Amino acid sequence: MAGIVDILQNWQAVLRAIGPIVSILLILIGGLGYGFGQTQPAESRGRWQVMATGAFVGGVMVAAITATADTFEKIAEKLLV
Repeated sequence: MAGIVDILQNWQAVLRAIGPIVSILLILIGGLGYGFGQTQPAESRGRWQVMATGAFVGGVMVAAITATADTFEKIAEKLLV
């Protein structure tokens, strides 16, 4: 059982470390995709804007989850005890 706890704690540390990086990359990809979409003809501009908006919103959501992970952990710890 201790092996599973160690594995989960290692995963938690990895996810907390890469969360901000993934967030920044998604926001940058969203911005670049939106800018590139503005140079495209009207038929394909909408597809680029949808992709860019999705990437940007995904980046903001990852940032919010990463920022509040410690709070969620403390609340869950109190509920499980």
